[in-house]
Amino acid sequence: MPRPLRPLPTRPPVPAWKVLLPLLVAGGVGWGAWQAAARPVNPPAQPGAPRISAAQDWQTLRGFGPRATGSAGNARTLDWAQAQFEALGYRVTRQALPDPVPMPAGRKAAIQVDGPGGPQTLTGEALIGTQTAGQTGRLVRLPPGVTDAQLEGLLGRLAVTTCPDGPWRDLADRALNAGILGLVIVNDCPDPPAYSPLANVALPVLSVTPDVGRALLDHLGREVTFTTTVRTQDAPAWNLIAARVEASPDVLFGAHLDSVPGSPGANDNASGILAVLHAARQAAGTPWPAARGSCCSAPRNRACWAAAPSCAPTRCRCGTRAPC
Repeated sequence: MPRPLRPLPTRPPVPAWKVLLPLLVAGGVGWGAWQAAARPVNPPAQPGAPRISAAQDWQTLRGFGPRATGSAGNARTLDWAQAQFEALGYRVTRQALPDPVPMPAGRKAAIQVDGPGGPQTLTGEALIGTQTAGQTGRLVRLPPGVTDAQLEGLLGRLAVTTCPDGPWRDLADRALNAGILGLVIVNDCPDPPAYSPLANVALPVLSVTPDVGRALLDHLGREVTFTTTVRTQDAPAWNLIAARVEASPDVLFGAHLDSVPGSPGANDNASGILAVLHAARQAAGTPWPAARGSCCSAPRNRACWAAAPSCAPTRCRCGTRAPC
């Protein structure tokens, strides 16, 4: 007679905590490792970085050429400034401005005159700060040092003058305020004129070469037409925010990175950039507490290098006068 089968012994079910505990431990270790890997750190400082002089910086910066926002020179300046901060041991973040910046893409100007063979077009360049505009009127000549009294009685006229005695904007403002509807400046100046952009003028103000100026002066007293055509395009702009990870600063140093179109921007504002970098080098590796900074590339913006807790990057908006 066969022996009866006996049930095999069974193990009790594994408690849930024995399954979950290893998973929680592994997850915690993984999370901690990820947090440690993702935590920002200061880049290693380069031994020779604090010894770079302002004169060396200027030689480099001048080689980039004009630094208008959106230009190749501006992009090279951003890369260079970031490299300088990182070489000093500052962590750098590049922050895009939320809106693109409208930059001049073309400033054409034309003068329509009647010549012996029929209508003739002379060409020039609209001054920075002039809008697209067109006006027709009788042409008069202004002396370079024109006085306010000489501007009286020229309401509705178009005017031409040779190299002004002072800033071009000052002359344009006085002429337009006197009722002149358009102004041509013959650029026969012995030295490049000082940068003096107009304040968004809705009348044609333009410059021409000496040759074009001589041709235009032959039409004094006749009816002519001045036309300016200004085109803009949106350019991206960036802030560089340079900070030691442990920063809790309370002092702000600032300068803007861009220059006006066509200019190396020696004092507008390479001098500020060099001063900011010099201060950063003086503070590198010293007990002076954690430093923070941002370098901004949009027009008339500020390149900031700071040591201030109130200057969080989200508060330090370039292009504003609000204190950081």
